[in-house]
Amino acid sequence: MQEISSRVTFLQKFILPVPLILLFVLIMEMGNPKHPNEPMPPLFIAVGVVFLSIFAAWWTFPLKKVSIFGDKMYVSNYFKEIAIPLSEITSVKGAQWTKPVRVTVDLRDKTEFGSKITFLAPSRGFGSSGPPPIISELWRMAHPQPETPAAAPPAP
Repeated sequence: MQEISSRVTFLQKFILPVPLILLFVLIMEMGNPKHPNEPMPPLFIAVGVVFLSIFAAWWTFPLKKVSIFGDKMYVSNYFKEIAIPLSEITSVKGAQWTKPVRVTVDLRDKTEFGSKITFLAPSRGFGSSGPPPIISELWRMAHPQPETPAAAPPAP
């Protein structure tokens, strides 16, 4: 089985949001820019924590771990895994402005995880540009081109 999602998916989905929210609270507790030596008002901190929590859930909840084996794409939310035939894929897009690139796969039919699967593309290293190769590879796997038959020899 070949994993096609980034190894940092688990980290970004479950681990990273918590320290970011705690860092926000710490920075807010450090001081009020208008009144040095006074923390920010608790209501401001609470609203900020709620906003960051909602944003983190919206940003990370859709992320899935994705692998390919044979003619199926195996999709996991780390609690459950489902198999989706590659033939169900109707489009593959990548959000180039995110690092790692967020790849969204649209499916013909709705699954337990919905009709869109989102995962993080594997890192390609520094200095790489353009869409990650996994986007075109996944499309080619889902929609293989029929082989053209070799030209028949001319009749005698």
